[in-house]
Amino acid sequence: MNGGVFIGQLPLIKPNSPRLPQIEITPLVALAPLSLSIRLSEEVDKVFWVPVGQLKRAGLSDAYATRFDELARKWPAYASEDGPIWGITERILTSFLSLLD
Repeated sequence: MNGGVFIGQLPLIKPNSPRLPQIEITPLVALAPLSLSIRLSEEVDKVFWVPVGQLKRAGLSDAYATRFDELARKWPAYASEDGPIWGITERILTSFLSLLD
């Protein structure tokens, strides 16, 4: 893993919305090397770092809100300087952070 250390696998996650493709995600947890180089793809808009301790301390203290036609929706989110972390990423983080209790 180019200097990284594989830690383990989190439980399988599937999208909750019937509007999304019915895929299965198996999150993997690893410690990345300090010299990590990240290459974005068409599926990733941007990448940023948030300390795990900060996520754990603040918890789900933010929300992501949007409108679909006349329907307003709101989802729980982790706060970050780059905007709320929500959706599948929030669910993966919540699963991971629950293991740190």
